[in-house]
Amino acid sequence: MFSRSTWPLRGFPTGSRSALCAVWLLVGAPILGAETLESLRAQSRGETYEEPTLQDLRSAELLFAKLLCPDQDRKQIDLLCDALEWETLELQQGGTTFLIVKERAGKKRGWGFYAFRIDRRTGVALEAPHALDDARTGTLADLLFRETPCAAAAWSTVPRETPIARTGSTADLAHIGDSVYHSFTRAFISAFPRGIIIQLHGFEAAARATEAGAASAAILSDGTRSPRPWMSELVTCLEAALRAKVSLYPRDVSELGGTTNTHGRLLRKARHAGFVHIELGAEARRELCGDAEIRTKSWRCIPEAQP
Repeated sequence: MFSRSTWPLRGFPTGSRSALCAVWLLVGAPILGAETLESLRAQSRGETYEEPTLQDLRSAELLFAKLLCPDQDRKQIDLLCDALEWETLELQQGGTTFLIVKERAGKKRGWGFYAFRIDRRTGVALEAPHALDDARTGTLADLLFRETPCAAAAWSTVPRETPIARTGSTADLAHIGDSVYHSFTRAFISAFPRGIIIQLHGFEAAARATEAGAASAAILSDGTRSPRPWMSELVTCLEAALRAKVSLYPRDVSELGGTTNTHGRLLRKARHAGFVHIELGAEARRELCGDAEIRTKSWRCIPEAQP
């Protein structure tokens, strides 16, 4: 089991906490009182997907990079948000302050919803690319982001079957080509060269092609057929936390390995080894969303950086 007794700032020098706290003075985002992370995310849901231009992708990656670094520039952040027709909001919830980046009302293009932690950050990010389709994965990402020191999180804001007019494909953010969601992934792995991206998915046992898949509460992979040794340790630890069968692809199960996931491919191309693809059965999602103790035990299994 991986120990998480302390929460160091991965990628930042000692003493940088004051610099991080200064972000809020520099950004100057409006402070929200009654809103919550979940309510803001619900408000961000859209019905259409618009392909970003190359300039949109570059602007989004630069914006995310600025938000993941302690060296902030208010003018640059404002300019980048204006270029993307986005807004930044400061959210205080549960005694913690977050920075939310979202599309403006009336300018929803299905580019996602993003949250960043200001203090006590570790090199872990959460992604829920099917937040509106895989039941409870969006809510689980909400809970984990608020309860743990992970640096950032990203959610989809349109259903995965939303059509893309030009290509005739659909807005499945785990499988389409370049998207603003990919810009988030690129910025994160640049800011945290040994960080870990946890991508949450959901599956139904009745739809599995194998008995091993149907019998699994969760299926983990790093998107390859040769997972790194620390993935086995992660599986063992999560199995104890969930008190249910957790399988490792392809050692234990031959499906749901995430091998066609475009974010995993992006990381492999960048020679970054921190992609963790987690498929959760319906019962595991219910338990994780309903039991804070199980969430805590499960999170303690996640290494703060690649071993």
